[in-house]
Amino acid sequence: STLLWTVGDTSGTLTMLTLAINVTDKSIVPASKSMQHNFDSAILALAMNKSATNLAIATKGGKVIVRCIQHHDDKNGSTVMRLANDVFSAQHLGPVRSALFSKDEKQLVFGGYNKKIAIVDTRLWVITRELKVEGTINVLSFDSQKRYLAVGARDKSIVLFDTSSWCPIKTIHTPGWVTSISWRSSSDDYQDIVAVRSESRSVSILDFTPIRMTGINMTSNNDPESSTSWTRLGHYIARSKGNNVVIANAREGFSDQASFDTGGYVRCLSFCTAEDKADLLAVVNTAGYLFVLRLVVTYSGVTLQVDHSSFIEEHLWVVGWSADGKLLGTGGRNKILHLFNTSSFKTVLDPMPLGGRLWGIDFIPQAVIGNVGKKSCVTSCMVLGTGDYLATLYDGTSYLASLQVKRTRTVRCVKYHPWLPLLAIGDGSNHVVIVDFSEEEIMDEFHVGGRVNCLDFSNDGNFLVVGTDDCRFTIHETLTFKAVQEISSTGFATSASFSPTGEFLALGCVGDDYNVVRLGPLLATDLVPLRPTSELSCLPPWALNEALFRSGNGPSLVQRYMLDGSPESVLLVATLLKRSPDALYTFDRTTGKGCFDTALSLQKPNLLKLTLTILIDGTLEAETNNGGKRSILTTDLPERGSEALYNMIFNQPQLINDILAEMTFIKVPFTVPHEYHRKETHEMGSDSYVDPWLDTSSTKQVGKVDFKKQGRTLYRIPAVLPLPGLGTMKFLGALIDNTPPTVFENDAMGLVLRVMWYYHLRKWFLLDVCVYLVFYALWIVYVDWTASTTARAVSDGMETSEGAIAVSLLILNSLFALKEAVQSARSGGRASYFRSPWNVIDFVCIVLVYSYILVTVTRGGAGNGLVPLVVFATLFLTLKLLAYLRGFGDTGWLISVLRNNLWDVRGFLVILACCLLGFALAFRVLFGDIEGLCIDEACTVDPFGTYTRSLMSTFELAVLGVYDPAILSDSRFRVLSAIVFVLAVMSVLVVALNALIAVLSDSYTRVQERAVANRRRERAELIFQYLCILPSSRRKIVEDKNTIFSFSP
Repeated sequence: STLLWTVGDTSGTLTMLTLAINVTDKSIVPASKSMQHNFDSAILALAMNKSATNLAIATKGGKVIVRCIQHHDDKNGSTVMRLANDVFSAQHLGPVRSALFSKDEKQLVFGGYNKKIAIVDTRLWVITRELKVEGTINVLSFDSQKRYLAVGARDKSIVLFDTSSWCPIKTIHTPGWVTSISWRSSSDDYQDIVAVRSESRSVSILDFTPIRMTGINMTSNNDPESSTSWTRLGHYIARSKGNNVVIANAREGFSDQASFDTGGYVRCLSFCTAEDKADLLAVVNTAGYLFVLRLVVTYSGVTLQVDHSSFIEEHLWVVGWSADGKLLGTGGRNKILHLFNTSSFKTVLDPMPLGGRLWGIDFIPQAVIGNVGKKSCVTSCMVLGTGDYLATLYDGTSYLASLQVKRTRTVRCVKYHPWLPLLAIGDGSNHVVIVDFSEEEIMDEFHVGGRVNCLDFSNDGNFLVVGTDDCRFTIHETLTFKAVQEISSTGFATSASFSPTGEFLALGCVGDDYNVVRLGPLLATDLVPLRPTSELSCLPPWALNEALFRSGNGPSLVQRYMLDGSPESVLLVATLLKRSPDALYTFDRTTGKGCFDTALSLQKPNLLKLTLTILIDGTLEAETNNGGKRSILTTDLPERGSEALYNMIFNQPQLINDILAEMTFIKVPFTVPHEYHRKETHEMGSDSYVDPWLDTSSTKQVGKVDFKKQGRTLYRIPAVLPLPGLGTMKFLGALIDNTPPTVFENDAMGLVLRVMWYYHLRKWFLLDVCVYLVFYALWIVYVDWTASTTARAVSDGMETSEGAIAVSLLILNSLFALKEAVQSARSGGRASYFRSPWNVIDFVCIVLVYSYILVTVTRGGAGNGLVPLVVFATLFLTLKLLAYLRGFGDTGWLISVLRNNLWDVRGFLVILACCLLGFALAFRVLFGDIEGLCIDEACTVDPFGTYTRSLMSTFELAVLGVYDPAILSDSRFRVLSAIVFVLAVMSVLVVALNALIAVLSDSYTRVQERAVANRRRERAELIFQYLCILPSSRRKIVEDKNTIFSFSP
């Protein structure tokens, strides 16, 4: 019910007037007095967002200002709008001539004299990207769905940018300066139509609809051959259907309007292109008849009338009209050409014998003669393709052969260019050759996938369609003759014809209906040919840019190569993304899935690694190919990259280390240098990529910072990691459970762990350590009072203290049990929880403490504690104490050394145990019958009296080297005893123990090589543990504050 009218003039005055709409009669009346605002220079452009909350003002002085629009009700109850504070301001070089808000209000774009387009993120009000064009920018315009940004410039061009990659995909040249662009605002088939004013008296209508399959099928009889032909104006199309000729109306959805039965299988048909005979259609069938039918269009309908019919010879295959419509040529299997005068339908000359079957016939267009002149070679009015491997051009006067092109296989089709002296020849050797018959030389030749069955040039001569036996049609642009579109068919491609208007392409194949393709200035991304082995040379430069950077209604080019899946395709994806990383932004507009989604769905490690590396190694932060600037931080790529990385942890964990090693910090593009303060934080986590250190009181504009005059003052610009969420419990838990410690070696994860530990979780750790130290001290006192071997007489006061200590231990142990239960529940279940040996130790400690206290209390308290139980409990509690030392810098790496050493010698310990078991039995047999035998004179038991004592004595002898030499002389088997003794000492004490030292040394060396990774791994486990036990609300705060990790050098 309220409108805001704004006018900016050359004096720099902005006039605003609020208008009210009368609901009854729809009249518009002023709702308030006009308000004026003055600016420093002339106002050249105004832009208002859709919700009327912001107004952008662009001036001749190069300033762009965005001000809030306040809405309030006046005393009459009418809504009045007025300007408030500035939310954005930027100074550019030269006048800014155009400014525009996107339809979704997420971006503001402006540009002018400096030939750069600035893209402002309206959520941050910062410039996130810059695009560059060749001329001064006059006008900017988004299409209705924000797929494209059209830029009109003074270099007489319109540059079309795709809004997914923000790269130029099309340049259209205009007669003059482009001063206005207007897209049709609709969601129907005409939404891609745009009106352009390029001169004071020139308005052009452009259709940017991409090439696409219309889904229209014209029925056939599943014939082995097919033929189509358009009327001169392209309103109707004729097609063969068994014995019938069928006419369809292209302006009414290609509905059938008329048909005619020829009495034989229709092999070829052709409309005359001469203006006075444009309604005549020539048809030949295999029964040998030639028909000339007249297309009659009246208000009552469309009919076909027979103007002429005659029997020529059996197996007629082709028919064609001369450009002026005076000649009609036909022939086929019988190797004879028949030429008729279309006025009397009498033969112009006797039937002309040919060297082979007649496969193709075409007459030179009138425009070619007009453009080239009266050269004798151009008078070659007719060309025939025959089975004797020849394409023969005939003189239009004498009808003698004037030029022959020899091929290696049957020439199956021939076609003149519509306005150049060029001839396209397709043969059975899978080649198409382009002949310049004015210079009598071959201009180009290219290979296709099968025998060539049909050829046709578009009416403007810019494209050539080729149908082949490999069941596909390829569309080639005629500058380089490289294929730019490829359409698959269900059978051999047998007919293809462009409509004279250039709007449609009709295709026919064996065993299927005719298909209609809607043509347009933009390529269909899903029809771009894939040529993995030819790298980037398979497309011309203009088509390559459009195919790479445009997101269409189907998979983008990069996605299609991913889906192809061959090693060559994957290699080409790597090449494409290395040369053109912006192609990673493209996606399928019908499904919304991008390159990351495709890589994830395929679950191919090399593709996931490739896409993630491009994202995190800073490639996308460099300048674009056209000199503009960009940032990934305002796109959804970081979030998609985080999802892909998390998925890879479970499916391809071996690649995570390589990927994270490539991660680099990227400078925050939305901040200016600020002074360094000695107490300022260097590393920080935040919930946004915006500068967390920004202090408006000390911030200096980049252009005003004079570093030479600042002396020793330091200035800093923060950098951030490109992937968010690296510090979440989910991500860290997945890393710990599925990847090796080396994944924590890179600087990125080091920053994540440092920030998480020192700024958020260390205080909880220190509190936990203090509580455990109290618990351990109470345990020492309690065990000393209650163990059966250490208990003393207990007084009444001590009994009370004992009970208090027991209760305290139970309470603290219950807290530890609750902590472990919460951690187990939130860490992914018992399987994930018990995967860590430290968690196993925690669990055993809790069980043993409960068991000992309850058993002791049950048995009567002091002096009744079970010694074996308390010994095991104390040892496990000591291991738990060691686990806490992981959180300190000086001891954390030593815990890693001990842990890795124990793991590395596990095999050696098994071997040593086996040796001791064997030698213990041997010594038991050798010395077991000697009573009172002792290794040590102070012993009171027989060391080899039982197998258990023999095992301990063998350990002392072989490992510790403690023995009595007399034991060898007292044995009945002195020699054997000596041999076994020497073997035991040599194999265990000398060889095995020295090998153990070597193993430990090698293990220590390896641990030292990965000292940083191992220390960080231990800390990561602690961080994950405390994230699990934090309350959900508190953990969410910690995770939110650490979504983005920043570093200020």
